[in-house]
Amino acid sequence: MPLPLLLHLPDEAAYRQHFVDTYCRGAIETHDGIRVFFRQHQFNHAFYESTNRDGIKNAFSWVRAERMNWINATLTDPAAIRYQGWVAKTRSYDPARRWICYTRISSSFWHWA
Repeated sequence: MPLPLLLHLPDEAAYRQHFVDTYCRGAIETHDGIRVFFRQHQFNHAFYESTNRDGIKNAFSWVRAERMNWINATLTDPAAIRYQGWVAKTRSYDPARRWICYTRISSSFWHWA
């Protein structure tokens, strides 16, 4: 599946609003019908990065934000490789929880890993 074009918005506030409108207020399901929920505070986790490489996300990442529309494309793609999600509280895997990984092959090509 080709990924969507990079998202170009004028500023951080516009990216945050796009995230809220598309992911927090939108209805997103995986290709096999699992409803995916996003919360507004997850924006900072997903679209900030650490400038000091110390794990503290303190800077907005334009690179990550430009790929925001890849989230929906990845979740809805039946060809994406999915893994069951780990639930720390029960120390077990839950087939209704998922994570998907993709890796960069070159400067312009990514694939599911």
